[in-house]
Amino acid sequence: MSIVNVDCENLDKNPRCAHGPTLKFSRLVKGDVKVFFACSAYRDRKDCPFFLWEGEKITSSKELALQEWKQKFIPAIDHDSISLRLKEFEQLKCKHKHFCLSCFNFVFPSEYNNHKSHELITVNSNSELKHPSKFLFPLTKSKGEAQFWFSDTTLNFIHTNIKKTKADKIICIGTPTLHEKLVSTSTKSILLDIDHRYHWFYDAKRFIWFNMFNFHFMADNEKSLSILIDFLKDGSITVVIDPPFGARTEPLSKTIRQLEEYAQRSLSVFLILPYFMEPQIDLSFPNFVMLDFPVEYTNHKKFKSNKQNAKPSPVRIFTNVNPKDFEFPVNEGYHYCEKCNAWRSKLNKHCDLCKTCPSKNGASYKHCSICHICVKQTWKHCNTCNACCLIDHNCKRKGNFYPDKKKKIKH
Repeated sequence: MSIVNVDCENLDKNPRCAHGPTLKFSRLVKGDVKVFFACSAYRDRKDCPFFLWEGEKITSSKELALQEWKQKFIPAIDHDSISLRLKEFEQLKCKHKHFCLSCFNFVFPSEYNNHKSHELITVNSNSELKHPSKFLFPLTKSKGEAQFWFSDTTLNFIHTNIKKTKADKIICIGTPTLHEKLVSTSTKSILLDIDHRYHWFYDAKRFIWFNMFNFHFMADNEKSLSILIDFLKDGSITVVIDPPFGARTEPLSKTIRQLEEYAQRSLSVFLILPYFMEPQIDLSFPNFVMLDFPVEYTNHKKFKSNKQNAKPSPVRIFTNVNPKDFEFPVNEGYHYCEKCNAWRSKLNKHCDLCKTCPSKNGASYKHCSICHICVKQTWKHCNTCNACCLIDHNCKRKGNFYPDKKKKIKH
């Protein structure tokens, strides 16, 4: 079974789950196309149990079960009250500042007895409250809000090039560590994230509880929309969005278009996804190009920076900003290709036949004169398959071929 289509239009007419309007999916089942509705944000039924075939009615028992699930797993948030509590907490002396990771709340001296068996941490300063990722445990659901904190190298690269866009304001979607860095430099930034825990550290003008896959505000819909529209009113805006790996690009494109409609102008966008998702990104974001910079994380096993003998991270930045306007760290081996008018990694050499620097994964590529395209060094032309394949492959088996030997490589 495989998903063949995602319909992101007319979301308000779709059934709703705890995370807002569902998406309409088409799935190929034994040669027949089946249509169903499912959660936009979570692919695992354990994280959101909603599922409905097209034409199927929600029974009263199923509706009750969904409501019970929502009450159990989706907290009721009073952001104004939390903001007042934060202000009171900031007035405490450092020795009295504790935060409970068990029930996730500020702990005042009069409340210590209620948290005796809980895991408490000490907050050493008010500035630490502006960097919640320093002491929050990242969520690790790979099919939902998997959180991986950007490495310092990646943060500095994104921050440097945000400044080069001369943006007056930044919308951070799913990028809390970047938001923290921007706030610390007094940059106008707002965080849109599905992790409700950030309510405890930012006021309503700094954080909105948001589902990036259906443009849904998880709380205070009218107020949240009003704040976002006000943020979009004036000036140049850059959007940085870091979705979970494997995210569908169609709803992300819809979200960017919705932001531009409210802003009434085009926005500069940095979209962060693995390079092997380029075909899907091309369809949803046809004017985006991929930068030759590996995005690294401090808490990801494979995409972690400063790891010995590790392959470069496959995560890249896709953007509608002209690639020649970016600034790359020359001392780390990057060079500017005059023929491509773009920055390249040290092993990514220009191919005059392909008329581009072809490497996607940071390693050097080689040109196949039969396929008329550059391929990875580990691939070899197979006369039986009439395509470049992995050297150790089963001929004619689906998935071994170079994706599209006629496709032009775009950077």
